[in-house]
Amino acid sequence: MTPAIQQFVFRRRGLTAPERLILLALIEHRQGSFGAEISQAELCDDVEIARSTLNVHLLALEEQGLIVREPQRSEIDGTTLPTFYRFGEELQRVLGTSERGRE
Repeated sequence: MTPAIQQFVFRRRGLTAPERLILLALIEHRQGSFGAEISQAELCDDVEIARSTLNVHLLALEEQGLIVREPQRSEIDGTTLPTFYRFGEELQRVLGTSERGRE
């Protein structure tokens, strides 16, 4: 994780400590600068919190425009797949700039 990404997360006002951890975990699981696909169970394990608590903090991240949750289902049998967490525009810019800086 680059210093620019760390600065963004740690200097962002209005985030609680658990929200910062969740955001960092999502960034660690990202696919490019657009978002991350991860199950709630895995995310709970990464940040060591209960699923109900995770959902409270995910809602707060959504309300701040940092993520958008996009639930996914299998087209074959309708089973639930890991959620795609699309990053908000501001976070996408930071991640995109960081990615270009590493090339």
